[in-house]
Amino acid sequence: MVPGSLRAYNMKYCPYAQRTLLALAYKNVKFDIVNINLKRKPAWFLSRTMLEKVPVLEQADGSIISESMVTMDYLDEVYPQPPLLPQDPWKKAEEKVWVEIFGLSVSKIYKLYNTSLDEATKDKIFEEITQGLDVFDKELAKRGTKFFGGSQPGLLDLAIWPWFERMPLLPLVFHRTALTAKQANLMKWVSAMEEVPAVKALIIPAEEHAKFRTTCMAGEPEYDLALKPKI
Repeated sequence: MVPGSLRAYNMKYCPYAQRTLLALAYKNVKFDIVNINLKRKPAWFLSRTMLEKVPVLEQADGSIISESMVTMDYLDEVYPQPPLLPQDPWKKAEEKVWVEIFGLSVSKIYKLYNTSLDEATKDKIFEEITQGLDVFDKELAKRGTKFFGGSQPGLLDLAIWPWFERMPLLPLVFHRTALTAKQANLMKWVSAMEEVPAVKALIIPAEEHAKFRTTCMAGEPEYDLALKPKI
């Protein structure tokens, strides 16, 4: 590894790991990526982290940090431009609270991909997701800005984007759409986020996400799906 650079241990289809990559790309930090097979984690990876999951950031001296929000906080402190969080400590804390709120609602979309759930349970989860989307739509309207972070994306924008990238999966596997014209502010936000260079550089098409999900349900996740030749 080049001195001064960072290495990101990643799983391409993991939304939490994508948070770290988005922060790195957004701040134009020099880094390389090592993708990990999470079903058959190599011993050398397990020896580097006690948490045994991605994302992991490693410095040239071999020191590491883990967890998506921890890595994003670190990157914002060490590479302050462009900033992910406001300078005011209270407002900074508020943004992190909003990330937690998102985790309690909208991020539940992955539960809908569990085919063993009965329809009543899926309906309940879907309702929680749509209610969460309404909350974030109203919050964005209240802020009156293009992004949650203001005129430019901030930590909240990058932290929640991976789940919105996967939102088009719902009609493919659940045959229902959560994000609709009802959440007009969020719809505009999604369009704006799709034009952010860091997002464009890392975005994965819904069809590829769907194929990966299919391999997961079959019990053999294809972590290198995108590398397979198209026949």
